[in-house]
Amino acid sequence: MRGGRVARRYACMAARSVGRSAKEASDVDRAEENAEALRQELQALKDQAEAEVKALQSRIDPMTEAFEKIVIRPKKTNISVKFFALGWRQKV
Repeated sequence: MRGGRVARRYACMAARSVGRSAKEASDVDRAEENAEALRQELQALKDQAEAEVKALQSRIDPMTEAFEKIVIRPKKTNISVKFFALGWRQKV
């Protein structure tokens, strides 16, 4: 009688183990599918970013950009003397 209970218990544990293994295998399959979908999405984003960079580079060329000359005159109030020295050299 006792041997029958133990055998049933081991049979139940084995069945649960098989069920768990099947669930884990399906989890792995889903994770691999998700990983592949994320890799494809990442590649699409990289391609899109590269296309946008090329479009911006073709529109903005620093060699042909027109610059405007602006003169900024200094103000006496913005000048501060930190160090002043006087030097000379004798002619020999």
